[in-house]
Amino acid sequence: MLSAQPERFTVRTNQPLLAGGSGSLSFTYRPADSLEQGTKLWFIYDIRQHAGPPQARDAHAPNHISATTASSAPVTCEGYGARTLDLYPVLPEFLHVCEITLPAGLAEKDKLTIHLGSKTGPWTFSENPIQAFHFWLIEGKTPARTFEPTGYKTYRKFDPPLDLDVPADQPLVTQVEFTGEYPAFAPGNTRKTPGILWGEIHGMVFNQRPLDDYYNYAIQVAKYDFAAPMLFSYNVCVGDIWQQVKDTANRFTRPGEFVGIAGIEFGTPPDGSHRNAHFFNSDNVPPIFFDERPPAVEESFTRRFHPDTIFCQSMDHFYETIAHYGGIVTAHFHTLKYHQEILCEFWQKQTGSAKEEQRNFGYLNDGMRLGIVCASDTHDSMPGNPNPEPGCPQPAGFMAVLSDECTGEAIKQAILDRRVYGTTGARIALHMDVSGHPMGSILSLVDSREFRLRVEGANTLQKIDLIRNGEAVETVEPSGATWEGTLKDTSTAKNWYLVRVTQENGHRAWSSPVWFE
Repeated sequence: MLSAQPERFTVRTNQPLLAGGSGSLSFTYRPADSLEQGTKLWFIYDIRQHAGPPQARDAHAPNHISATTASSAPVTCEGYGARTLDLYPVLPEFLHVCEITLPAGLAEKDKLTIHLGSKTGPWTFSENPIQAFHFWLIEGKTPARTFEPTGYKTYRKFDPPLDLDVPADQPLVTQVEFTGEYPAFAPGNTRKTPGILWGEIHGMVFNQRPLDDYYNYAIQVAKYDFAAPMLFSYNVCVGDIWQQVKDTANRFTRPGEFVGIAGIEFGTPPDGSHRNAHFFNSDNVPPIFFDERPPAVEESFTRRFHPDTIFCQSMDHFYETIAHYGGIVTAHFHTLKYHQEILCEFWQKQTGSAKEEQRNFGYLNDGMRLGIVCASDTHDSMPGNPNPEPGCPQPAGFMAVLSDECTGEAIKQAILDRRVYGTTGARIALHMDVSGHPMGSILSLVDSREFRLRVEGANTLQKIDLIRNGEAVETVEPSGATWEGTLKDTSTAKNWYLVRVTQENGHRAWSSPVWFE
């Protein structure tokens, strides 16, 4: 839903816009009618594309923004970051905002020019190529409209509310293209490894890139075998967004080659813990809502939900609903307390420390049977991206599925059987056999505790640890990029074990556990 009069808001640049570069842009706004004294405008672009935030204080600093009028009428600017659901899905949820105030108003035939960057303080372009980088302009119409903080995180609300079904309230939009190449992966991190599927079930797409960009990056750049672009439940419930997620997953799925997975992330009551649900056959799955954040539960927002939306009433209702529709529930570092999750993340772009490893070891010591994976939690629609991004300072983790069959059914079964493992972003091939059983198995106390391993690193290996109940009980130090041998433990007690591989370049891999009971 965009303005039918794009000529009223246009962009001009005299230079090629190369990803990773900097420069300046100017925008021209022409009001349809005269604007009253004190009217505000909101100039907006996406916060998740590395492009720097606008600031109006120092013309010599990067990303300076200013505005002038043809009539020399006064203008003031203020830049800030914000989140809002008032404009979703027309605009992304995460935004860079420049609030422009017109103390003397603006005549109908006057013209406002917005300058983003200058010769002394250039604007920082998106670090990655993007075909359609959008800029939006919200017209205040009268001095009465404001865009005020809600008191919850950085969320803001328009007052009086916008009505996106009314043309006068629809954002004006213009766009540019950033050309360039995506940063290359290390060759070893795109290699095929027989018997192992590589992919991602936790990367976010709440920005201005379409779902197709996520899948194209997963297939063409990361060389993944499966991927799941995630939105929060309050996002997928709006209009036909969930249908778009499902349709796109189906469209990119090529059995034997690639599997698209429809997924939803939930900020669950009572503590806001994030939980992920994944559906490997999503055709008959309706939108599912379960979230505690105040902006998402307001009636002014939920009335925009699809009429088939299921509103989960409790944690039990949530787990029952996901199971009823054939889904699985997984955890990550925003999951403050685990309940019925079947996978945990040891590493992703926002976290991955010894503290997180020990936290998950604690859940295993408490008796939870968890498969171990790693992910990206990318906010830039680039699953597997080895480079940092805003709010995500680390390389993306990789998820490995032990399967010779690249289908949704095979991947789901491998996850349920915990035939999965995670790495910090290196394709470390890890094969493990324990008394004829793979990782993830539950064995008898009388079974042999010999862990036959075959490890093929993407780089030189530094050490391989056999972990029992969270502590290393045997370590070997290989002399090259591959190692094959057996690690043993003499204990006959009830224990869980996993294998941790560390390369000389710091990348690690963790197998899923094996339990002796």
